[in-house]
Amino acid sequence: MGPDESGLRPDALADPRCRGVLSYLRTERRCTVRELTEHVAASARDRPGAPTLPELDRTFTALAVGCLPLLDDAGVIEWDREAGTVAAGPNLGRHAPL
Repeated sequence: MGPDESGLRPDALADPRCRGVLSYLRTERRCTVRELTEHVAASARDRPGAPTLPELDRTFTALAVGCLPLLDDAGVIEWDREAGTVAAGPNLGRHAPL
């Protein structure tokens, strides 16, 4: 699938983790990668309680190698790898609330 006008590939929005990133940043605007990982992992759970360490590890890996670079390249988020932070990017508003 080709990118939309913001440069975001449509399949990114098909990934629930990417949608979780966008949803979280619409309200928080800036956070650490750890906070984002915890939020996305907790949202994906089908049972109550905090995410387990393996769930957090899987979520972090999926974000770091998939969602965050994809969304950052499209300008939807701004990911500072060195500082470990993520912020809403200039193109975040181009995507309908999820």
